[in-house]
Amino acid sequence: MTDELPFDGDPIADFKAVLASHTKKATCGRSYVLVSKLRLWLKSNVPSGGEDRNQASRLLAYAYRSRENKPSLPITPEVLTDSHNECLLVFCILLELGRGHLVHRFYRRNKLDKHLPIPLESLRDTAAKISMSNLNEFVEGFDKLQWKFCPAIFEMGMGREFQENEVLPFCKKEEINKKGATAQLWQIEIPEEFVGLKLRAVVKDEKYDDPNDGVGPRYNFALKIFDESNKALFETERDAFLALRHEAGMVRYLGDYEHVEVQTVPTTLQTTTECETSKVEVRKISTCNIIMEYGDYDLDEYFREFAPPVFQSEINFFWTGLFEVAYAVENIHHFTVNKDGRMEEFHGWHADITPDNILIVQERFKLADLGFAKFVKTTQSDPEEFIYGGTETYGAPERHPSGKGRIAVPQTIDIWSLGCVFSIAATWAVLGFKGIQQFTEFRQRAIRNIVQGQPAQSTSSGTTPILNLGDYFHNGKEVLGAVLSWHTLLRSVSRKNDFVTSRVLDIIDEMIFVGDARRRIKAKDLCMKLDEIKIKMQTDTEKLPKDIMEMLLGYTMIIMPLTYLNHWPRPTCTAISKAYKDRLDELDVALLNLFIKEDEVADVPFPFERRNILNDAKLKDWIGDQSSIDPLAKTESGELATKPDPKCRFIFIHASNNSRKPIRITRKMMVRILSYHQVMPGYLDFLFSFGGKFDQRDFRFSAFAEQTLLNSPARGPAVVGLGRCGRQFQLSFNLKGVSCIVESKEDMRRRQWSLREVAIHHQFDIEFGTTLWIITKGNLEFKERIQDMTGQDGRPEDRSFGTVRQCFISSLAVHLLLCQWSREQWRWYMLWLEEVISEATSHVHLPRGPGEYRKEYSHDDFQNIQVYEDRASHVAMILEANSYVLESLRTYYMGLLGNSDFTIRDLCREEIVSFCSQIDNMIQNSRMEIARAKVLIQIASARRDLVLQFIQSQGTEKMERLTISMHQMGDLSRKEAVAMRIVTVVTLIYLPATFVSTLFSTDIVKYQDQGNGGTTDSQGNAYVSFSGLALSRWFQVTLPLTAITLSLGYWAFKMAEKKRERFEILPNYALEKDGMA
Repeated sequence: MTDELPFDGDPIADFKAVLASHTKKATCGRSYVLVSKLRLWLKSNVPSGGEDRNQASRLLAYAYRSRENKPSLPITPEVLTDSHNECLLVFCILLELGRGHLVHRFYRRNKLDKHLPIPLESLRDTAAKISMSNLNEFVEGFDKLQWKFCPAIFEMGMGREFQENEVLPFCKKEEINKKGATAQLWQIEIPEEFVGLKLRAVVKDEKYDDPNDGVGPRYNFALKIFDESNKALFETERDAFLALRHEAGMVRYLGDYEHVEVQTVPTTLQTTTECETSKVEVRKISTCNIIMEYGDYDLDEYFREFAPPVFQSEINFFWTGLFEVAYAVENIHHFTVNKDGRMEEFHGWHADITPDNILIVQERFKLADLGFAKFVKTTQSDPEEFIYGGTETYGAPERHPSGKGRIAVPQTIDIWSLGCVFSIAATWAVLGFKGIQQFTEFRQRAIRNIVQGQPAQSTSSGTTPILNLGDYFHNGKEVLGAVLSWHTLLRSVSRKNDFVTSRVLDIIDEMIFVGDARRRIKAKDLCMKLDEIKIKMQTDTEKLPKDIMEMLLGYTMIIMPLTYLNHWPRPTCTAISKAYKDRLDELDVALLNLFIKEDEVADVPFPFERRNILNDAKLKDWIGDQSSIDPLAKTESGELATKPDPKCRFIFIHASNNSRKPIRITRKMMVRILSYHQVMPGYLDFLFSFGGKFDQRDFRFSAFAEQTLLNSPARGPAVVGLGRCGRQFQLSFNLKGVSCIVESKEDMRRRQWSLREVAIHHQFDIEFGTTLWIITKGNLEFKERIQDMTGQDGRPEDRSFGTVRQCFISSLAVHLLLCQWSREQWRWYMLWLEEVISEATSHVHLPRGPGEYRKEYSHDDFQNIQVYEDRASHVAMILEANSYVLESLRTYYMGLLGNSDFTIRDLCREEIVSFCSQIDNMIQNSRMEIARAKVLIQIASARRDLVLQFIQSQGTEKMERLTISMHQMGDLSRKEAVAMRIVTVVTLIYLPATFVSTLFSTDIVKYQDQGNGGTTDSQGNAYVSFSGLALSRWFQVTLPLTAITLSLGYWAFKMAEKKRERFEILPNYALEKDGMA
């Protein structure tokens, strides 16, 4: 059998470990398996196992180990892994149940991976035919496990009813907003392997990867959830999406499904008058769901987050994009459907066009939310229908509740709503979001005046509509005069280079805000008018000259693909930029990889903008760089910047959870980010301590750099269209912290710690309030912290970016969060160092007399104490460096209070003083920790010396014991030598006699006649045993031989003495025991 190789390790333990690593928790709380990754591992070769031995064959051999005496297995690895009839997942389920040896039975009965989930009855029938024990337990266990191996697959245009047990593999599910009254809108992320190929192609721009969770590439979607009571609305919206799925300008419908969600709800039971008990109630809620393209913002959020356009190109770009919504409305009002070869025409109503229902999808405005839409076959040119639902603020006068009751309305109700949206958009384009808020208050005040002036009660026969307090663009019959007045104001204060907004306002006032719905402009005619405006855009004033744009952006191609000049004189800046470029080149040559390779996938999160940028092309597109280089002429064309900076932008640069790995951004992308945002080059100094290396290189480097340009007029290049006035300050610094990477609740001394570093860049514009943060760290810890701080549960002052003062105060909160991180874990790290040093040296103060317990120290103990002392020295050094940075930060912000050019100093004085006070507390606490570290260094050094002395004394004691032992062995050897000499002399004396006696006892010498062995001789005389002649002969031979033997022995002894003297062999001297004490 080919797989009968020795089991290298425990195959089932390896399988369970890999399965656990590929098992993820869905947002519903249930688990699912990344089956493609699991399959890949099962088909991978076993290390040192040969090319034909993979993990599946290894597990098969293990599962059938009871058949080791048979020549083959009942199923081969090739059959198990066959692409058409694969049975790997079924095998995995059986392995989890401890029944891996049954996989061939399942395969023979056609229970394959493609048939998962196997129906319960079919599973029970298969188990019964196998005749296994504990049948019900096995069937229930298999059914419970199989669902995580076959999560739901999402296909393009699918319409499914998922089973209750089916797992929806959402790795992320966050509610987008709470604006929906009839449904909830969520952002979901689905791993790539559970997204069908056609669906992947449609949403390819929504693909990204988060290297921190191990899920791999995933796609963003929007999910609209209806509960069972709103199923009719779900069906209406689904049908509308299906009818308009081929029309441009609509948020794309990707599919729908129904599913029973299982929710656990805690309930409280009253058991007595004083006590309450709680239990968990399980509720099953049937939901209807529509999957759509994910929008980064709705139009209302867009107006809140972004500054209005300034340059003419920006204004044209905005209005051109918003006109797409009008084209979408035209497509809804009249479209054709192909029904089995028959073309049928339909009229439609959207019935709820609002800023909330216009989404920005991949930087395009798209119309969404067809929940109140209605469609009828074309029977007349101007159809009218009864429409229900919608938003009253944007509703047409004919839809307002009045004494006339509900009436059939034409399609032009959508045109009115679109005009309201255009009116708000024009307000934002001229006055920003603050202007939108003022416009809303202006309308409400006008409505209030009308309500107060209308009759107390209108009858049904009267002609005066009943108007309630609220927010409308009409008075129940025609457009509010306040709205027209507001439009006049917008025309008077619009920018000189804005030729589009006034034209749009003319169309709104003259053709859209018409009280008589039948005289209101139709969608088709409106689109023609908007096309005329787009044509006029081309003939209006030209764009800013390229050299002016380059000057504004500080853009140059001299040294790097993108090099930022900052605000120094050009010669100095060029020299500085070249120095940093040379430094980057040196790092590349030395293979100290700071950045990933250009062909690798980057990962740069922009969390406030809900984007993960994966490559330079996406980055260039996202920041609005539309420039391009002609490869032949080597000239540039196109605008270098078309998008204004958001009020607050966070850019997180990380290194896959390890600062000793290359940061997940290419060099080109990094330079583009720094260039576009005009970051001072000194920030690169803080990045050089990151990158691919084996140890923490340059970890002792700490610094604080600042650049302040607050003078008026601005000394720096002002790019008003980007939200940069040229009056700003920049700060770059780094902080270091420590974190526990291996926890141990039982014993603190078993914890393992790692030193961490973060490099921070911050810049703030004092007129626009635009804020930039670039945070470089080994992981994305700060991304999660800042999202929590600025999320819904955060303090309002930490997440407010409306005014310059609010933006500045929120930036102080981020500073405090970063500084607090640098203080968090040092106390516990110091406590751990004290514990381990105390444990390692606890016996140095114990008595060492006879009968006392003694610890034997080794050189490893000495080395460990030295390591702990070095760590304590690092703590002192790092805390001192952090204190310097914190003190520099405090000094800088206190200096802003004395700077007259810092125009908001009086507005923010209290916050700055509070901020500096908190930094002072951190500095004082750091100094106490530094003193503690220095004391610990002294203790570790003193105890290290004591341990060294003990190690030396232990060596002396061992040598003393060894010497005594050697002397004792020498004394014993001397005694044995004396004994051997005595034995030798005695042997020499007796040896001749023994030899002669032995010789005479043989038949060679015979003195008596023994006859035939009797007691008398041949003459009859009695046998005599003594012979004097024999004795005489014995002495005659023995004595001379003895003398000769002794002489030879004496001669041999003397020869040995002479030989020893010749080779200077010292004689042994007997040492008395008393003399050895």
